[in-house]
Amino acid sequence: MVDGCIKAWGSFVGTWQDMAEAVAFAASGRVKADIGLQPLPAANGILDRLGRGDAASRVVLDFATA
Repeated sequence: MVDGCIKAWGSFVGTWQDMAEAVAFAASGRVKADIGLQPLPAANGILDRLGRGDAASRVVLDFATA
């Protein structure tokens, strides 16, 4: 999962049917990630923001703008 940059979280609450419905919901495209695309040179400032808890979304570094 690390190589494909995929993360999965689990819970002991719910049934296999609940899980199948949740996966189908995500696969339908109705789940959107809240990301903030930032250029690679901004990485140090972003780390400072993350350390302060001042990031409103998941921060994604754009290596193409480096």
